[in-house]
Amino acid sequence: MRFFGGAPRQRVLWNGTEEELADFRRLRRNGAQAKRRAIARAERLVGACHENPDGEQDAVRAIGDASLLLDSGERPHLVVPLLKAAPRSVFWRGLLQVWSSFDATWAITDLLDECFDEHGYGIDFLEREAKDFLDALPDPLMLYRGCQSGRERGIAWTTDRTVADKFAHGTRWSIPDGRIATITVPKLQVVAVITDRGESEVLLRSRMLPQNFNCEIPGQVSPTRPQRGHQPLPSGRVDLCPRSGSHHRADQERR
Repeated sequence: MRFFGGAPRQRVLWNGTEEELADFRRLRRNGAQAKRRAIARAERLVGACHENPDGEQDAVRAIGDASLLLDSGERPHLVVPLLKAAPRSVFWRGLLQVWSSFDATWAITDLLDECFDEHGYGIDFLEREAKDFLDALPDPLMLYRGCQSGRERGIAWTTDRTVADKFAHGTRWSIPDGRIATITVPKLQVVAVITDRGESEVLLRSRMLPQNFNCEIPGQVSPTRPQRGHQPLPSGRVDLCPRSGSHHRADQERR
């Protein structure tokens, strides 16, 4: 039996032969090299867009290709900084393409706020289904956010209370201290909407959230005391595809 991996909490017991272990390690090295090449290609094409707008479609496609090679523990950390440096149209087309594959966006809340400050709103880049969803929303708009306690002031919200309840309980693992936050905001504060996962998701600037909002424990009728101020970002991490099992469970939740 052999142990392999990085930190002790990530070590996996290997029961195969030495030859099989060598094959596995080679595949993992090749995968890491493929990631680096894909990210480098996307960076190159994104940079070229500033000089050649005709290459924007290639850049968006390259961002999607690179995302496919990344797991849920690294995709937002690598893709969002790449998008931040892109022209506005590439930023929004790329972000809307991969957003639903992101996990744990809480860890990059400040970075996303910076991106929204720089690239503005994504309404002009929404697909027809998303535009119809946005057009049908009332003004002002009541939104919900299900998350771990202390992470209420995030980017991702929903118009569907049942979706928030699901995230407050945990989508893949149970959250022992889940909360459901409720706010009412003017519709003009909506940065973008996401409909491709059926979660009625609404993106907001966290810096523009109301100072006071209701926050309750799932299943309770009476809300807890209103939350105030911006909670500090913990050191966290931030899938178009695979789900990684090598990170802390609390950090795996998408919101």
